[in-house]
Amino acid sequence: MINFKIHPRIFDIKIAECIGLWLAEGDTKTKKEITFTNNQFDLIELFHKTLTLLFDDFEYNTRLYVYMPTKNKVYKKINVNTLRKYIDKRANKPYYIWRLASIKIHNIWVKKVEEFKLNTNFYVPLLRGFFAGEGNIKTGSHGNRTLRIAQLKNTFVEHLLNAVGITLIIKKIKGHIV
Repeated sequence: MINFKIHPRIFDIKIAECIGLWLAEGDTKTKKEITFTNNQFDLIELFHKTLTLLFDDFEYNTRLYVYMPTKNKVYKKINVNTLRKYIDKRANKPYYIWRLASIKIHNIWVKKVEEFKLNTNFYVPLLRGFFAGEGNIKTGSHGNRTLRIAQLKNTFVEHLLNAVGITLIIKKIKGHIV
């Protein structure tokens, strides 16, 4: 694993990716904790490792909630203060809710998010994080590729796409927005 304290630029890129993940799949309305939800454990793990390293000098409580369609054993684990497992028959695969509880850290995080959103050097990793959390690419029958974003219309993401030279075109086809 890369020692982020020796490579602060790489760590800043990971923070930017996590900010993108949080903007896509995090709870941006809560004021008492940082929350991130996803069904890809690797993204939960990246978010956990990055934020716990970022806030290493603080005291906080981390929690992971795992929702599974059946009573399966959770084989992948991360070091959190609280791990809870639930059966959710609506889930077709496990999904995870990661939380870091601290008002002080939440306030620092929100300021850092705004700082990174203003820095053009982080636009690409912000987009990478956002699309890892929220978007997907579909290849059509004629080899065309369509980028699909579940959170239409996100003006900040549209701004980032324009800044890196990608024009967002929104169309309605057969009742679906594409």
